[in-house]
Amino acid sequence: MPGDPDGDRPRRGPVALELMLASGAAAVSVAWFRAWADTPPRFSEYVGFLPRAGPHARVLRPAFSFRWVSIVLLVPPTLALLCSLVHPPRPTRAESLHRPGVLAALIVSAVLLVQSAMAVALGLLSGETPWWYVESRAFFGIGAEGLAVAIGWGLLALCRRWRPSPSWRDRAGRLLGWAWIASWLSSVVLVAYPRLAPSPTPSPVVEWAESGAIVSGGPDQPHPRGGRLQGPPEPAPEDTRSVSSPSATAPDENQATP
Repeated sequence: MPGDPDGDRPRRGPVALELMLASGAAAVSVAWFRAWADTPPRFSEYVGFLPRAGPHARVLRPAFSFRWVSIVLLVPPTLALLCSLVHPPRPTRAESLHRPGVLAALIVSAVLLVQSAMAVALGLLSGETPWWYVESRAFFGIGAEGLAVAIGWGLLALCRRWRPSPSWRDRAGRLLGWAWIASWLSSVVLVAYPRLAPSPTPSPVVEWAESGAIVSGGPDQPHPRGGRLQGPPEPAPEDTRSVSSPSATAPDENQATP
């Protein structure tokens, strides 16, 4: 019986534990997607700051939607693939660093862990709900997961350590890695396109990219899970005090002087 490329033991294919991990990841992705798509306030709050018409809308709205869908669909299988590496037979540590698929799963998991920890810390320090910061600051940020994968794969190629394996783990990891890179490119479009193709009216996407806050079209609105969506600054109140006109204070020329 042929051996598995990840180890020396002969195998028939993914074991029951790995099949359970794959099924669980698919179930989590579908549940996460439905939880956001079936609840109108959640997704509309994130997309509400994007332009509704014009050339920016034709580019930014698909890019943002792809970024959102990629996060929902890629995070669970990436973490499941990392958990499957614990089950033997598994590659050695040196082999894991030379296999692009396994390395991509390790890099993305590490970046997600760091981003989530930083987001929760920001939420605790600011008094807002931590998970609101996890979603808006970490997941909808600059797409650091795909950028880290691209850098890691580039270093493998430069050092001539690119050694892909025909195993299903490494193939799945390479597929996920390319998907994360595409997700990062959509984040680049969100940040760079408004600056490269400016419109006559100021784009709230630029303000969102510079401030890190999601700018909505109206005043501050409560978020369903805590925190507030930052709206545009309100205009300063006008001075309504009555100003006496010169005609009211100047003496009447027709009035007789004493």
